[in-house]
Amino acid sequence: MDGNDIARQVELRAEATEAIVRSSSRKRLVVAGPGTGKTYTFRAALEATGGHGLALTFIRSLVRDLEVSLGDLADVFTFHAFCKWLIHQAGGSAGLSANFHMYPELPVLMAGDLACLGYPPVDPKEIVRRLHNLDTAEGIVDAVLERGCFYDAAGFEDAVLRVLRHLTDNPSAVPTYPLIVVDEYQDFSLLETAFIASLGAKNPVLIAGDGGVLRLL
Repeated sequence: MDGNDIARQVELRAEATEAIVRSSSRKRLVVAGPGTGKTYTFRAALEATGGHGLALTFIRSLVRDLEVSLGDLADVFTFHAFCKWLIHQAGGSAGLSANFHMYPELPVLMAGDLACLGYPPVDPKEIVRRLHNLDTAEGIVDAVLERGCFYDAAGFEDAVLRVLRHLTDNPSAVPTYPLIVVDEYQDFSLLETAFIASLGAKNPVLIAGDGGVLRLL
């Protein structure tokens, strides 16, 4: 690729970014792979709002990069860290106190507890799968949430579900931002997509993902 090709690619990126930023839609989806300028587009869109937005990514290792690129324009969180922050900000949620413990290995503990309580045998991976797929069959998910309240603890997935249910039952509790930008959307599960949809009910959202994007809000 010579200098003219590079200049043309920069021009095309600027044109595409301008079209995205100027769109009047409150829900925008950009299908773009690594190295295609997603962060450039996010920054332009956030600058256009004139306010301080929110940036969410599924991948923890990308948080630092987004903080460097967008930290002056948005609060940057991983998906799960944002849900944890919301529970703390709410003073607790769905039976958890404001000082609840974030315990990533909670599904392992839950598998043992549920067996003792007489539920059908279920391994930790199955608990995680059910949470991601909003699968409430056999009462497993609700039992996990109930036991989490007993321990005043949450894992990654059940924390998201707790916040989703809280915001669904209390629409006024949905936080508002001039713009929410979301990266790596192709990796989001049904649970996480539903949570983004709950935020999108009151906020403009700009989502980026690669060709694997399957779900739209």
